[in-house]
Amino acid sequence: MILNRLRVQHFRCFRNPVELSGLGLGVHVIHAPNESGKTSLVLALARALFDRHNTKDRTIHQLRPWKTDLSPRITVEFETGGRRYKLEKAFLDEASSLLEEWTGARFERIADSLNADERVRAFLSSGGSLSGATKLGQWGIARLLWLNQVPERQDLPAIDPSLKGRLLEAMGIAALSPEEQTLIKAVDAAYCQYYTPKTGKPTVGSELTRAEERIQSLTKSVTQLLQRKEDVSRNADSLSDNRLRLTALRTEKDGYTKQLADLQERIQEEERKEQELLLLRKDAERQRQRAQNLDEQQRALLELQDKATKQETTVAQRQPLLQKAREVFHVVEGAWKEARQKLKAQRDAFEKIEQRLDRGRLLEKALGLQEKRHHLEGLIKQGERLEAALKNSMRKHPAGGLSDAVVKRAEDLERRLLLARSRLEAQGTEVCFTAETARTLEWEEQGATHEYKLAKAEQQRFVGVTSGELRIKGVGTLSVRTGAEEVGKIQAEVDKLRKELARLLHEQGVRDLPGLKTAWEEQRAQLEEQKQRQGALQAFLEAASVESLEALREQLRELAGELERRSGYGEGAGRR
Repeated sequence: MILNRLRVQHFRCFRNPVELSGLGLGVHVIHAPNESGKTSLVLALARALFDRHNTKDRTIHQLRPWKTDLSPRITVEFETGGRRYKLEKAFLDEASSLLEEWTGARFERIADSLNADERVRAFLSSGGSLSGATKLGQWGIARLLWLNQVPERQDLPAIDPSLKGRLLEAMGIAALSPEEQTLIKAVDAAYCQYYTPKTGKPTVGSELTRAEERIQSLTKSVTQLLQRKEDVSRNADSLSDNRLRLTALRTEKDGYTKQLADLQERIQEEERKEQELLLLRKDAERQRQRAQNLDEQQRALLELQDKATKQETTVAQRQPLLQKAREVFHVVEGAWKEARQKLKAQRDAFEKIEQRLDRGRLLEKALGLQEKRHHLEGLIKQGERLEAALKNSMRKHPAGGLSDAVVKRAEDLERRLLLARSRLEAQGTEVCFTAETARTLEWEEQGATHEYKLAKAEQQRFVGVTSGELRIKGVGTLSVRTGAEEVGKIQAEVDKLRKELARLLHEQGVRDLPGLKTAWEEQRAQLEEQKQRQGALQAFLEAASVESLEALREQLRELAGELERRSGYGEGAGRR
């Protein structure tokens, strides 16, 4: 086979057409940088010569240009057996195959579809593939002469039956010597140990098949082990991250714990110092009072001493009186000491009473705060009930809904519809029927059928809008229709008004105008109820002198904090 021209389009890296022409006998060199498509050109020639055009194999799908849905197309002009041919082949979505022969003036069709594929493969003694893309071992004579860049080029070529027959026919098996024939038989026997002669596939149960199965098993095990390794690595990384986070959290927790302990120690120290300060103040007050009393007593004693000195001057004169005065002085001094001891006991009792009074005042203030707290809690509960009632009312009946304009529009449409119907009835048809015997009648108007049972001599009057049909069982049917142009206009107006009114009622979710008015009245009542609830909530907030319930809750929190502080102070005072 001699290649003359190759044209490739929509094939791997070639989205636009690329053509090699002017080829023939001799050596041709295709020179281009790496990854420019030299291998793709050779692969396109092989796919055109050996693959079926209608194969849907995954290998063929990989021939599309990247990220496109284009169908590969290949054109090959070649010479073989002294004749010139042109092969045009397309794969996948636009699959086709056409083989033409040069007649001296133009190319004329000689085969298409699968016939064209078979004839081209026969030129190169290729057996082809029954399904999917052809393998390298199915490329016939080209497999013995063609080296490409795939890994299979290092394997010995498989000889399919068609190629083997062609070679034996070309070489002339009858001319071979017995030793050569023996060698060929030995080669065939060795080949049959591993491959089936017809299909060229590995023999079932052969050592090659077992080795392939072992390789697949080992490959699967290696894949599983690699997957487990990746999972273990990811888990190890996650565990390491979690440990680092846990260490950081523990460090942060220790810092917070230390800060809390320091803060508690500072609070206890401040409370202790505050208690010591209060005790020192009370001791200073007692010492001051005691010093004041002692001063008074000292002044009294000095006065007594002065009196004693004055009396000593007259001691000689009034010795008996002096002796008596001394006795009185000793008595007074003893009484003074006794009174001093009693005063000290009274002071201790007074201090205890003052402590009890302080605790009583603290308890009284705490009770007042507690009452205020209960009052605030009651106000908050009352406000929350009012707020919940308002929210429930607003949730059940949200803003929006019907408006006065919608109701007025519906009433206007109803009035105009009744007026148009009255005008239509005034110009419509009328049928009066008097039954000679008992009859059952059906009257149809505007698509609605009504059935009437009449007794003998009973009269029934039927009024139609533009047309009506009276059916009498056992007698027949009477159709009545007016042709007045005005009736048609009025009927169109009635239909238009009826549809518009029905659409308006449907948009508001009611069936008729009374239902719309009822819904409107209910909505007004609900809105009035919402206004009352909102007014009640606003009046409650104004009476409580706050702007919102959150302000009351803030007051309650502040009051609770003050109660806790007073409770701690009262416990400290009780301990003192």
